[in-house]
Amino acid sequence: MNLLSLENPKLKKGEKKGFMSAVLMMLPGKMSGTELCPKRSEHCYKHCLGHSTHFVQTFPAVYKARMRRAQLYNQAYPAFERDLREDIETLIRKARRKDMTPCVRLNGCTDILWERKGIMQDYPALQFYDYTKIPIPKRKAPDNYHLTFSFSGTNKLTATRMLELGHSVAVCFKENPKTWRGYEVYNGDDTDLRFLDPKGVVIGLSPKGSLLQDPESLFHGEYHALEA
Repeated sequence: MNLLSLENPKLKKGEKKGFMSAVLMMLPGKMSGTELCPKRSEHCYKHCLGHSTHFVQTFPAVYKARMRRAQLYNQAYPAFERDLREDIETLIRKARRKDMTPCVRLNGCTDILWERKGIMQDYPALQFYDYTKIPIPKRKAPDNYHLTFSFSGTNKLTATRMLELGHSVAVCFKENPKTWRGYEVYNGDDTDLRFLDPKGVVIGLSPKGSLLQDPESLFHGEYHALEA
């Protein structure tokens, strides 16, 4: 089964910096029958780009493909890992042919502890990166796995602690302020290459998907936290 995708508008932005990014998109939360986002909030689950965008809702085949990948992961992991490794090898060869640097985001819409699977350790020269709501110090990620903590509106204390420890934190804003809780806000919409960001900054992201139709649903949590 084809697991990694190169056809993502935000990932494409990284090509101007010489990076070829691939992402694994599966259905989030318990939509596939098994919890794949253990620290999710109900709000992020409702508006997750894995299922809530106009693109996914317009093309049922996209939803079904993400469901099939998640079910393969849940029910037949050895076959899933075999296919994933084949896709990674294909990405590396394709990037080499185009004189680009390959990188992989495995949690496109999930929050799986991939560092426990041993895949990243087998590709030490390949850059992996993800967003996570799981506290980063507990992850013990390998050197080639960059993690950005994701603010949900309900994990303010943890997000602040991550910044204090020098980790970046992603926050969604209607318009990026200059600072958030005393830390510089960096525009995260320019590219998806979070491993190139300065350390210990806030990654400002604009609302996307269903949040564009329901912005107040998002911001009552974020802005109350901002003002606290």
